[in-house]
Amino acid sequence: MKTPNFNTVSTQICAASQQITVSSNKHKRDVLSQEVPNTNPIMANSTYQQYCAEIQLQLWQSCLDIALQPHIWPEQVYAIAKTNNFNIGREYVMNSIHNIKQQLIQCQLELSKQSKLCPITMLPLDQIDHSLEKMVGYERKYLSIRNHHQLLQFKEKIYEKQLGPSCIRFTQSAIRPRKQQEIEIKNEHTDISTKRYFTPVSYKDQIQALQQIQTVTLIRQKIKKHNLIIRLTDKGNNFYIGSTVEFQQEAQKFFSDTSAFKELSSNPFNEILDKVVQLLNELASKKLISNGNLKNDS
Repeated sequence: MKTPNFNTVSTQICAASQQITVSSNKHKRDVLSQEVPNTNPIMANSTYQQYCAEIQLQLWQSCLDIALQPHIWPEQVYAIAKTNNFNIGREYVMNSIHNIKQQLIQCQLELSKQSKLCPITMLPLDQIDHSLEKMVGYERKYLSIRNHHQLLQFKEKIYEKQLGPSCIRFTQSAIRPRKQQEIEIKNEHTDISTKRYFTPVSYKDQIQALQQIQTVTLIRQKIKKHNLIIRLTDKGNNFYIGSTVEFQQEAQKFFSDTSAFKELSSNPFNEILDKVVQLLNELASKKLISNGNLKNDS
């Protein structure tokens, strides 16, 4: 989806009341002439301009609130403010909001002035309210739809700005000589090795490592001095600590009592392999297995 630029959005915001006034003046005059013949046209126009200014103020304020969260302005705002500083862009938007507020004050003063000059009419209040609602109904609906569309455009532009650049940059290493690439790779490997293996450890880790080394060294010295043996007895990390001679005697007694293990004097692997090959050859000679299976087994 092609996202409209913020310059278009801001231009539309600033010129909203003028465009709507031009497109709807004829409709407004017809309503006034038909239903409220004694209405002051200057007062009606001031009322309409006040409403347009309020809509613009609401739109600008919404744009300011949206941009303050990600702390980003579209590029067009920076171009208008002639800076890349977010705070200066915010000042530009806040100045626009201030100018609209000044327009609202002028409209209110004009309405107060014209209200003193308007003759007293005997029209019913319901008729006046109905005429005014019909007069601004078209403009109100148009401005509401327009503001909603412009806010969506502004949000899309902010989201696009957060995603980063839209172009895909080519790989810098692809345009460099091979020798330079090898040097850079070697430097990267050196940096990684330095960070992983040569980075100084904290003082607390150094003290802990020294204590562990001293503990292990002391245990080894005592084991060697007293001819002890340490064995892991089960998966619960329980250790057996005892005399080496007693441990060997207990092991021999266990083997003789249970006959669970038999100590071999030599490695019988080659003998077993020869018997298996001999048996396969006999089966192949009797055509009990095919030569293909014999080759696969071999």
